[in-house]
Amino acid sequence: MRVFWETARDIPLGVFWANGPRFDFDTLRWALKSLLHPSTWAVPPPKTGRTATALEDGLHFSGVNAFNLQSVELPTLEDSLIDFQVEGDSATYALLLTKNVENPSWHSLRSFWKSICLLFHELPDLLGFSAGVLVSGPAVDGQELGAEPREGRKGVLRARWLAQVHLFVKHGEWAGSIAHFPTRYEDGDPLPRKMVDVSVQPSRVQRISKERGWCIY
Repeated sequence: MRVFWETARDIPLGVFWANGPRFDFDTLRWALKSLLHPSTWAVPPPKTGRTATALEDGLHFSGVNAFNLQSVELPTLEDSLIDFQVEGDSATYALLLTKNVENPSWHSLRSFWKSICLLFHELPDLLGFSAGVLVSGPAVDGQELGAEPREGRKGVLRARWLAQVHLFVKHGEWAGSIAHFPTRYEDGDPLPRKMVDVSVQPSRVQRISKERGWCIY
């Protein structure tokens, strides 16, 4: 698969949101090790109708939803959540670290936990969930990060892929959805998630323009 990704160029953006183990070195941290892993084919990636471009320095794309999670602390418990609210939206969203095989733990992200941004397919409804990815972005001024890119320029943000996450609305049956979501594996078999009602919150959630270009490595 490494040779495939290194020789591919135009890639369906849905691959970026797919479940499954990733490579653990720069420029290909976003890339799946296999398309046949149980956690990959069991939950098909969303169809976005968009493509990304794989280059030597990482995966390039634009047109995705993104938030800057300002001053968010690293969770200390592996089953804890990151809760956040978005300006103009009354819902509270819960960000859940997906514990597929080889998806990093919170603890393993400590050295890279700075300038955290959340990229996601779409905001979930009350009963569903949505795919997302945490990245460690550049130390860019908040005003510049939230501004629209100048005409003719994408303002590419280079960021390190950190971990796959899932988003839920923290309301109604969200807890039941998490409890039955197969995110832990033992010898290839899914295990029920241990529920821990502990969460951290960012000091502010800032929208990042969908017109921003990203390079994820």
